Amino acid sequence: MTNGLTSAQIKWLTYLVYFLLAVLTLITGWNTVETRKNTDRFTGLPKEYVRLERYNRDQDRLYESLNLMNRKLDRLIERDHD
Repeated sequence: MTNGLTSAQIKWLTYLVYFLLAVLTLITGWNTVETRKNTDRFTGLPKEYVRLERYNRDQDRLYESLNLMNRKLDRLIERDHD
């Protein structure tokens, strides 16, 4: 009886270690991809969103433009009635 492992056992354990390394590598890669997806989803704003300051500025310009058109239409209506 020997205290060491046989060559068949060593070969089997070596393949087991390779298999476990491959499985852990796949799990780590999958986890990295999923984490990156979640990070992009929660931290990256979609391209259609803008900063609040710009939105407020654009909205003010829109209201000014609508008010200007409204005044022009009112003047035209007043001129037609006179």
